[in-house]
Amino acid sequence: MDDSIRIRLIDFLRDSTASRDPAAALTSLTSLARELTRSASARILAPHEPAMEDSASLTAPIRFRAETLGMIQVSGASAYSDDDLAVLETLAALAAFHLYEQQLQDASLRERAELDRLKADFIAITSHELRTPLGLILGHATFLRELSGEHHEHLDMIIRYATRLKDIIESLSNVDNYTSGASRVREGRVVIATLMNDAAAMYEEVAREKRVTIEIATASPALTVAGEAGKLEIALGNLIKNAVTFSEPGGRILLRAESEPGFVNVSVRDQGVGIPSADLPHVFDRFYQVESHLTRKHGGMGLGLSVAKAMIEMHGGTIWAESEEGKGSTFSFRLPVEFASH
Repeated sequence: MDDSIRIRLIDFLRDSTASRDPAAALTSLTSLARELTRSASARILAPHEPAMEDSASLTAPIRFRAETLGMIQVSGASAYSDDDLAVLETLAALAAFHLYEQQLQDASLRERAELDRLKADFIAITSHELRTPLGLILGHATFLRELSGEHHEHLDMIIRYATRLKDIIESLSNVDNYTSGASRVREGRVVIATLMNDAAAMYEEVAREKRVTIEIATASPALTVAGEAGKLEIALGNLIKNAVTFSEPGGRILLRAESEPGFVNVSVRDQGVGIPSADLPHVFDRFYQVESHLTRKHGGMGLGLSVAKAMIEMHGGTIWAESEEGKGSTFSFRLPVEFASH
């Protein structure tokens, strides 16, 4: 094997190892095998796929840890030398690594799909089965609270925590409806100023209890988008709730709306603890918690932001987060003024 071929093999080893795409690496490998052995064709065969056995072809097994993953075969050259066989065996060893990596990726994708299915089933069953008994608990507790002059403190606690559980169930249901395609947007005109005021009002009390101020940069009454006010209020409300949750006492939350051609941008900026850069790409994932379950001091199931994302995407919009740890976060979404179908 001459030095030029060794250099090509070393270059391929460096480039393919840096690649995170085993399929692309295998495609490049077969092209290199064809070129270095002066063949008309090169292919990778599955373990039980028959190979040509004649003088016009050359085959090398692809093995990884004593397991045969397939074969690499070239054909169409006038003749093959021992150097050609050495090249092919070297490429077979490289192919073994990439085939094994591909198997791992495929297995990981199947496991992830199964986990997603199990999560979806859990969400659907849980939200359905808990809704009726929780409604009865809330109804009877509220009735007793109005009827009885005693035990108000205990009944208030039952109502408060039952309401919190109801919010969790509603979040589960919203996620399930979105992922299953059952949820639809009832189109109307949504006034952004009204949306911001209504969403902020839902969390005024809890913000006041934490000594957190919610401010709204006045939006023009003419600023409107196509959509369903209830779903957009859920989205914006969850962003405000998240900002209040992670704000320190004395903090400030600013809601702002701005227009650009064909779109409206809405943002919620806080002065809270911020989000580590490693966690930022995952904050909209279902059940994702930035804090460790062993050390976290804030409640929640990691559903609020994923629900907000679902509601915004149902309207053809996009949502994103920017943050600097220790200085706060800004959650923003962009909505089209009109639905794309119009």
